[in-house]
Amino acid sequence: MNEYHGFISRLSSELAPGSLIIDCHSFPSDLADIDICIGYNDDASKPEQEMIDKATHLFDRAGFKVGLNNPYSNSITPKKPIDYKSLMIEVNKRCYMNEGTLARTVGYDIISGLVNDFYRLVLA
Repeated sequence: MNEYHGFISRLSSELAPGSLIIDCHSFPSDLADIDICIGYNDDASKPEQEMIDKATHLFDRAGFKVGLNNPYSNSITPKKPIDYKSLMIEVNKRCYMNEGTLARTVGYDIISGLVNDFYRLVLA
């Protein structure tokens, strides 16, 4: 847990006004029938609806079942007295790996490509 707190501390020190945190994780396949969870907080860190829509549509158009704040809600929000946004992208492990063997599946390259596409959309 100290590694996590160290990461949060470093992240907080590097945040600048107007920053966007993209909080990426995966979740076990038996947790939900959702493929991709787009999560955010209902506070000042919530991204503009356009950003949430971009993420949702990107994965939806690729054929993935997308949940908003489902099965998880909220995104990482370090305590910092500046204006920044935070968006979580959670990927169901069945979309990119065999959970029994931990081997990547063909979905790995697809998911990786879509996450990179989202970064490009955000940075454009």
